[in-house]
Amino acid sequence: MSVHNFKDHEMHPYTDEIKAIPLTRWEDIPDIDDKEKYNWIMMGKDKYGRSMYCTKTGIRRSTTMGEFYGSATVD
Repeated sequence: MSVHNFKDHEMHPYTDEIKAIPLTRWEDIPDIDDKEKYNWIMMGKDKYGRSMYCTKTGIRRSTTMGEFYGSATVD
């Protein structure tokens, strides 16, 4: 499944270590859909404070529009 088609997913709480990782723009990860290399989970607590974290590589990145709107109720 493409990251752009992300559907409802559990949101994991941030830890201090994950908050300290610099945020990478999703556009700067050319192989973002590579399931062998990445395992993206959504991090955050509130409606707009969220990012994606890879449990395999330790990268923290911004969410795509599909991820952002696919995991929240649109006002």
